[in-house]
Amino acid sequence: MKHGDVVSSYNNIYDSTSMNFIEHKFTFKKQKESLNKKYDIKIRYQNTIDDNPVLYSEKEIDSGKLSINGQEYIGHISYKLHYDSKYANIIFTLSIIFINIISIVCFYIILFKNTNLNKIFLFAISTLGIIYLLVIPMYRAHDEQAHFFKAYEISQGIFNTKIENKKSIVEIPVAFTKTMVEMNKETGLPNLDKGYYSSLRNSLNEKIGEETVKVDGSYMAVYSIVPYIPQAIAIKFVSLFTDRVVTIFYLARLANLIVSIIILYIAFKIMPYGKKLLFLICMIPTVIFQISTMSPDALTFTSSVLFLSYVLKLINDNKEISKKNILILTLIGSVVGLCKITYIPIVLFALFIPKNQYKNKKSKIIALICIILIPIMLNLLWLKIAGEHLSLIDNNKADVQKTYILSNPVNYIRTSAYTAFSEIHLYLSELFGTYMGQIDYVYSSDILIYLFIIMFILVVLFDDSIKEKINSSGKIIISIVLLSIIALIFTSIYMQWSGYKWYYINGIQGRYFIQLLLPFGLLLGQNNISKKGKINLRTIILSGTLFANIIAIMSCIIAFI
Repeated sequence: MKHGDVVSSYNNIYDSTSMNFIEHKFTFKKQKESLNKKYDIKIRYQNTIDDNPVLYSEKEIDSGKLSINGQEYIGHISYKLHYDSKYANIIFTLSIIFINIISIVCFYIILFKNTNLNKIFLFAISTLGIIYLLVIPMYRAHDEQAHFFKAYEISQGIFNTKIENKKSIVEIPVAFTKTMVEMNKETGLPNLDKGYYSSLRNSLNEKIGEETVKVDGSYMAVYSIVPYIPQAIAIKFVSLFTDRVVTIFYLARLANLIVSIIILYIAFKIMPYGKKLLFLICMIPTVIFQISTMSPDALTFTSSVLFLSYVLKLINDNKEISKKNILILTLIGSVVGLCKITYIPIVLFALFIPKNQYKNKKSKIIALICIILIPIMLNLLWLKIAGEHLSLIDNNKADVQKTYILSNPVNYIRTSAYTAFSEIHLYLSELFGTYMGQIDYVYSSDILIYLFIIMFILVVLFDDSIKEKINSSGKIIISIVLLSIIALIFTSIYMQWSGYKWYYINGIQGRYFIQLLLPFGLLLGQNNISKKGKINLRTIILSGTLFANIIAIMSCIIAFI
């Protein structure tokens, strides 16, 4: 297409005085070899003085007076590109058919089969996990390209990112940057450039070669190797059989999903009560989105759930705590902290275990030292190792911010409260799946917020299995853990991402609070509200979560077509 050519044009096809805008439609013929090429769009209105070339934009780009067919209008000019694609229509149609089949099968199980909830949980989390894994293109999870690079680095035997020229450097194959990312020449960071199904299709044949490139990996360098172990092992193993980047990437995702499903299923099976609550939480689209991608948050969430489930199991069994029990809790607690130190207070749930389950007072002290102090010490050790990388990110700003917080605690609390109240809707949207993916690219619907809040309230009010299970000291412990984690989340983000003495905390995301839902639900469940009449919580939860995930999956497909 030559510059300035009019391929096709239509007269005004939409003119609504009530909406106060006019729409013109232009149809362009299919352009061969047009991928990655840019075109100027020149709009020529009748009776206008000048021809103004404008670049494609989905936002309002100009304002003022405009004369169309002799009539003057005042307002904004904006342009949006729409296109008809057989390829996109085929994907959408097949997706609709597949999701409808899955939905019919699921509703049949919910309404007509009295299947064991453990089996339903395994079927649901596995099926939805695979679907999310497939419908989310490469690098479309939060910082997924950087997490992939970090996992690849670990698969090469590098457990602590190298530092060169005051930068944390990750060396990766050039092929990784050719699959839906572009490198920022100034910062050396990989930026998400594409990320649609068409881009994925064009990347299928991209292979790992000898050529490598060094990228800035500072933000991922502060993570320990623990949350990347499933992905790194998969990358190492799969690389023995193929050099195709897309294949390696998706099988690494699959490894993360499989490990997450195994951990969650174990946690669900040993959970002595509150299974409906745990089922509801695990079916939140944000949760399934995370465990189906390269995200290290998958192991953070699953290990947190497993720790609390195992503690509740030990209490329910009412047997003497063995060395094996102590070792298991110490290992799980260490994993939780080494995934993200902000969740280390979860190990305090070990205090739930009553003293009569220990052999004596001495054995209790030794057990708690192992379960609580060892994970904390391991985290402090890793922080010391990762501190060098952290200082490269914020230029030691964290130390200055820490001094300000300690010297002005009231101001900082006010800042935290202001941030929480002003962003509560955004946090809920990101928590329950209204917004998902990198830079909240996928938008589903606010109905997901209300749906999950309603189901959450119904469970904590009417699930008799969780009532009167936690004593007063247990309620205090849960409250302390919840407040400690929230404080650590806000403080760590404020120290790293917000301006000095800033009135607002930048960078907090709703998904950070997923780990709080289970203990929070158990705490609220200790109420004295008695059930009046019959309420089928199982059917409500199964139907509601299925409906929510259908909306979320279709939103992903529509966003990425």
